Amino acid sequence: MTSDDPDMTWLLTAFDKTEQVHSKLPISKEQLVALRRWVPSMPDDPWYVHSYRVAPGALSGVAHVLGCAPLDPDLEYFVDGYAAS
Repeated sequence: MTSDDPDMTWLLTAFDKTEQVHSKLPISKEQLVALRRWVPSMPDDPWYVHSYRVAPGALSGVAHVLGCAPLDPDLEYFVDGYAAS
């Protein structure tokens, strides 16, 4: 799967303390590129096909890139890529 795959989509998913999905926020390709500074991926996974945890110290940077409200430090956040088919 590559960034040019028309079915590729990315999400910021938040989980609560019971590991239930709290919320999902779509991420554009441009936002994903900017998020690399805050949520690095493995070298062989530049398009975040796997799941990557957002470190607590990166929450404000991620919120800034996504243009969203401040992220809740009581939730656990992950950046994931999916085939949207």
